[in-house]
Amino acid sequence: MPSHRFTEIKKSLDEAPAWIVTFADLMTLLLCFFVLMLSFSEMDRRLFKILSGSLREAFGVQREHRVWDMPKGMNIISNEFKDPKFLADDIAKEIRSAVRLAPGGASVAEIEEGELSVKVTLPGHVLFDLGSAHLRQEGLEILDELRHVIRETPNRVIVTGHTDDLPIHTAVFPSNWELSAARASSVVRHFLSSGDIDATRFLAVGVADTQPRKPNDSEANRARNRRVEIAFQKTVEPPSKGDRGPTDAWVFDPIFQ
Repeated sequence: MPSHRFTEIKKSLDEAPAWIVTFADLMTLLLCFFVLMLSFSEMDRRLFKILSGSLREAFGVQREHRVWDMPKGMNIISNEFKDPKFLADDIAKEIRSAVRLAPGGASVAEIEEGELSVKVTLPGHVLFDLGSAHLRQEGLEILDELRHVIRETPNRVIVTGHTDDLPIHTAVFPSNWELSAARASSVVRHFLSSGDIDATRFLAVGVADTQPRKPNDSEANRARNRRVEIAFQKTVEPPSKGDRGPTDAWVFDPIFQ
C-alpha cells in the first residue's frame, strides 16, 4: 500500500469519533447473530432438538417444552382470535412427529385422520402380553411420546381396547369384556401418571371382540384384531354443566365406529 494512502487512512481513523469502534463491534455481532439464525432455519428437526437439549443443559434451564417443528414466528392475531373449537387442527402432524420419535413407533403405530378425530392404533403385542393388561416397556416408550402431545394440547382422548374372539376365563378377567376394558384403563392410567393432565379429558372403553378389523379365522388376523385405539378429538369444546350426561360432550367420529 502506498505510504500516502496509509497516511490518509490513519488520519481518517484519528478524526473518527470514539464511539465508532463500539458501533463497528455491535454491527459485527449483529451480523454473526443473523448468520446463526439463518443456520438454525436450515437445520433439520432432529438436529435442532439435539442442539436445544445441549443449550438447556449448558444454561441450566429447568422448564421443558416439547418441540415438534422448527421455531417459527407467532401470529398473535390468529393465536388470540382463532375459533376455540379448532385450536388443534394440526393435531395429526404433532401425533405423527411424536410417534416417529419413539423407538420403533413409526413401524408399529397406524395413524388415521377423520373429520372429527385422529386415531392412533397400537397392536396388542406391543402394549401387552397375551391375556395381560400390564403395559410392556416397548409400549411405554410410545405412550410416553403420545403423552407429551396430550399434555401440550387441549383435545379429549378416547382410548378403546379390542381383543380377538378367543375366550378367556381367569379370576381377573372372566371374559374379553373385562380384558379389553382393563387394557384401555391401563393406557389411560399411564397417561395420567405424570399428574399434570386433567382426567376429565379421557374416556376408556372396552369393546371385547365386537369390532374386529379382520375375520378371526387365522392367528395373523387375530393379532391384528388385538389392539388399542387412541382417538384424539379435533374439537375441544368443554362440556357444559347442567342436566347433560357425562358423555354428551364427547364427539364420536363415525368412520371409527
